[in-house]
Amino acid sequence: MAGLRAMLCRGVVGLVVVCGVAAHGEEGEGLKTEEMKKAEAQKVFDDLFGAEMKRALATFTKKDDVALARSIYRASATARNQPYLMSVLSDAVYTLGVRHPDGYVVAIGAMKNLRRAVAARVDEANDKMLVLYKRRYTIAKGNDRQTIGKEYLRELVSVGDSAVVRDDEDRALDYYRQAQTLAVRVAPRDREKIKGKIDLVTHRKRSRERIEETMIAIRKDKADKEALDELLKLYVVELNDPVSMRRYSFLYPKEEVKLIRLASKHPMDLTAYECGLVGDWYKFKLSSASPIGRKSIMSRALVYYNRFLLLHTESDLARTRVKLSAAQFKTQLQKANGPMIKSRHLRRTDY
Repeated sequence: MAGLRAMLCRGVVGLVVVCGVAAHGEEGEGLKTEEMKKAEAQKVFDDLFGAEMKRALATFTKKDDVALARSIYRASATARNQPYLMSVLSDAVYTLGVRHPDGYVVAIGAMKNLRRAVAARVDEANDKMLVLYKRRYTIAKGNDRQTIGKEYLRELVSVGDSAVVRDDEDRALDYYRQAQTLAVRVAPRDREKIKGKIDLVTHRKRSRERIEETMIAIRKDKADKEALDELLKLYVVELNDPVSMRRYSFLYPKEEVKLIRLASKHPMDLTAYECGLVGDWYKFKLSSASPIGRKSIMSRALVYYNRFLLLHTESDLARTRVKLSAAQFKTQLQKANGPMIKSRHLRRTDY
C-alpha cells in the first residue's frame, strides 16, 4: 500500500509539473485547456492503475473489482488538492465498486470525495451516491436495514440542504420528498422536520416566481407603487434578503433606501440608533407577512433589538420601548410553529 501511495504521489507531482509548464510556457502557448488537463490526469491514472483496471473488469469474479476499488480509494487521499486526478480516481472507484454490494460503501466514499473536489460535478456525485444508498437499503436485512435506512435519510436531507444553499429549489424539493417518504419507515419523528424544509423551499420558490412577475409590472411602469411595495415585501420580508433588494433601491424614496442599506449590514456594524431603526422597520412590516415571513422577520428584528439593548445602556424611554418589543417577539417566537428563512449575511449564532 505504501508503494501504491508513493506511485500516486509521483503521479500527482507529475501532473502539477505538466500543468505548471503550460502556465509558464512560451508566450502564445497559453494555459492548458480543461480537456488537456483531464487527458493528463487520465494518463497519470492509466500509468498507475490502467492495467489492473482492465484485468479486474475482464474477470468474472467481482472480488478483485472491489479489492482494487478499495486500493484506489485509499490511495486517492494523496490527490485531494488535484481535482482533475480526483475526478478520474473517483470515477474508477465507482465503476469498480458498483459491480458488487461489497463495493457500495467505498463507491459512496468516492462520490463524497468527488463532490468535495469538483464543484461542477456535485449533483452528479450526489445522485450516484444516493442510488447506492438506496440499493444498500433495499438489500439490507433485519437491524441493518433500519441502520442503513437512517444513513440514507440523513444523506437525502443533507444533499437537499446543499441544494438549497445553491438556490436549486427544484432539486432540493426532490431530495426532501424522497426523504419524507423514507422517513415514514425509518424515522417517523423526522417527518415534521422534513415537512418544514419542504414548506420553506416551496415558499422560497414561489416568492422568486412572484418576484419575476412583479418585475414585469415594474418594467412597464417604474412608478407602480403596488408592484414596488410587493417587490420590497418579497425580498425583505418573505425571503429575508435585503442584500439582494439593494439592486432595486434606486426605485424607492431616500428614507426607504437608507433602511434597505442598513438592513443589509451586520448589526455589529451599526450604531444603537441604527439598530433601533431597522428593528422598528421590520416590526412595521409584520402585518403584511406570511407565516414563514412573519417568523423570519420577528427573529431578525430581535437580533437588531438585542444589539440595541447591548449598546444603549441608559435607562430611558427608548430602551424601555425596545425591551418590551423584544420581549414580545421572544414570546411570539416561542409559540410560533413551522420553519423560517434565516438571512445569509447573519451568522447562525446571531439568532
